[in-house]
Amino acid sequence: ASGAAPKFLLREDLSGRFHADGVLPDAETASSWLVKFPRGRQQIDRDILRAEKVYLDIARATGLGVQAPARWIDDCLFIPRFDRRKHTSTGPIEFLGLESFYSMVGEPGFGSRLEHE
Repeated sequence: ASGAAPKFLLREDLSGRFHADGVLPDAETASSWLVKFPRGRQQIDRDILRAEKVYLDIARATGLGVQAPARWIDDCLFIPRFDRRKHTSTGPIEFLGLESFYSMVGEPGFGSRLEHE
């Protein structure tokens, strides 16, 4: 969850209401979300998030590991957490271990930069 855009982690309860992550017990959590806000107040900032949703929709349609559709709510992009999974509506949340590309290539540490080439 790095980058310039402000983000917030939320959980959605079984009634569709949102709560700060860590406040709602697993058994009362229907889904977990990463919410991205526009990084500024200009139209281009909202357009960037809208474009990100399109890319997530394309990834999901082609079978890549996007669990559920992203949502666009009040100029914010709600992305389903890809590091969590729930098998039953009232069961526990499974936390999936992730490794960043940086650690895979031996570049640990926050703020490391790699060239795309």
